[in-house]
Amino acid sequence: MSKRVKKSKVATPLQAEGTDVSALSNVARPKIIRGRRGGLKDMLNMPTDILLEIFRHFHPRDLLSLARTTKEFRAFLMSRNSSLNIWKASRQHIEGLPDCPEHLSEPAYANLVFFPHCHNCLRGNVKAVLWHLNARYCKDCRSKLLCSQYQAAISIPSSMFRAGFMLLNLNHVGFLLVAPRYDQYYFMTERIKELCDQWTELPDDDVVRTTFIETLRTKENQICDHADLCIAWENKRLDSRAEELMSVRKTRLEALESPTAWVKIRQDLIAYMQGIKEERLTVERFEILSERCRKFASMVLDVYATPRRTAETEYLPLPGDLAMMSSIRDVLEAPNDVDVSTEIIESLSDLLPALTQAWKADIRSRCTQILQEHLPDGDVACLDLAIAFLECVGCHRILRYPAILSHKCLRKVYNHYPSEDNMVPQYEQAVFSSNGHRRPLSTEILRVSSAIDNCQKILRALGKDPMVTTEGELDEQNARLCFTKPNRPLVKQLMAWRVAVSVQIPGLDTCCNVRRRCSNSGHSEDFRNKGNGKWQVTRRQKTRKLLRRQQPRIWRQSATFSGVAPDATFGSGMNGAFPRLKRIC
Repeated sequence: MSKRVKKSKVATPLQAEGTDVSALSNVARPKIIRGRRGGLKDMLNMPTDILLEIFRHFHPRDLLSLARTTKEFRAFLMSRNSSLNIWKASRQHIEGLPDCPEHLSEPAYANLVFFPHCHNCLRGNVKAVLWHLNARYCKDCRSKLLCSQYQAAISIPSSMFRAGFMLLNLNHVGFLLVAPRYDQYYFMTERIKELCDQWTELPDDDVVRTTFIETLRTKENQICDHADLCIAWENKRLDSRAEELMSVRKTRLEALESPTAWVKIRQDLIAYMQGIKEERLTVERFEILSERCRKFASMVLDVYATPRRTAETEYLPLPGDLAMMSSIRDVLEAPNDVDVSTEIIESLSDLLPALTQAWKADIRSRCTQILQEHLPDGDVACLDLAIAFLECVGCHRILRYPAILSHKCLRKVYNHYPSEDNMVPQYEQAVFSSNGHRRPLSTEILRVSSAIDNCQKILRALGKDPMVTTEGELDEQNARLCFTKPNRPLVKQLMAWRVAVSVQIPGLDTCCNVRRRCSNSGHSEDFRNKGNGKWQVTRRQKTRKLLRRQQPRIWRQSATFSGVAPDATFGSGMNGAFPRLKRIC
């Protein structure tokens, strides 16, 4: 027998060189385990009566976990002869739990009730139990393993239904657990296939088939009755757990009454309650402001509804525009303790004419500032010039004053993500919500249009200086322009200066039908192309001839628009046609 060699400890090179041993403290150390490894390996060697007595006090979940540790424990606890009484005694510790059904074993029943994992893919945290199917399935496995009522019906042979079988006799789950959008029931796909196979193996005998269906119905009813008991037990357990948690919260709250506990949490609790108070006051303030703004908006709309709707009424300020003016804001933004009654709000109607003029003057001033950056200063106001065109960045429409006052893009909200830099004050939020979620008119997205250059060509063709010519001067001149194409010199198109501008400038906000006809026919490209065509002023004699030729057509259109049948004589109808002709052309 050879001698046992004793290993001697040899110093490491670092220790030999005198290196500090404390520098090696960061080296990973073995994990410290409480108790000895394999301390329960001899547990099965204990007497059987002692093991039975110990296991009888285990929870069913602990028994099943113990059976999954080693093969010996599994063989002992899964044996029907030796461990059946253990599982029954363990289940008695669970108050109100129904007995194990006949179609399940005790370990399978414990696994169904106490282990929250998917029975198909073993995914954890599956809390919903499909009691009627005796299974737990995750969301993905439900869509794979379950079939709808329609799919199950077309899978079952028609001979089963003729023999008295009803699909709802099978255990199923409600639509809320699988597909909340559809009102139907779901069945186990494997169960449907198994049932179909059993049916095909039966002999073609009505008595045998009827007996099979009755046996199936009885078995399914037993499963359904037991599932109802389990559902009632689960609901009771959840209610008991909720009461227990509420009792714990109440006990903890009562423990805060001691002076020591109050000192520890006082500062944090005061700060928390202060935040709740500020939030409550903010909500109350917003509700009061919103109610005042709604009353003011209702009053303004009632005033606007009194006269008949005309083009001028489209250029009136909205309630949100008026609410942002200081004289109205001081009244509506009063403190909460001030009573802003309906009578006070209705008395503000006397200020509407003056506020409307001030609002229009403010918008006119903003538009003038935008134009002054590109147009030189002169004796004529910028907005009165015939070339005063602004462009909306949002829709790229070409606008003129006062059409700007009714443009919808100027009231849209373009920043939907508030931050600390763009937080809207509370009063402005109330005005926004009471104004149909439209903000007050803003000129931020307006810019000088490049259409000014195109319009200057038309004015020069009329012999006018674009920098001093106004709209009124061109309307008084009432001249007609002739556009000649180079490829068709004999075809000349005559039009007024407004129509010429509308076909020359794409995107001009106008209701002129001539511009739409030119755009649809493809002639607008010729008008906008600098190299194609030429603008000329027609003689007055030709203009009068054109007007005389257009008089009957214009009169018929005017009579049709007004709903009056055309008269055989050109009496009063023509008197209304000439002003309309001037407005259109």
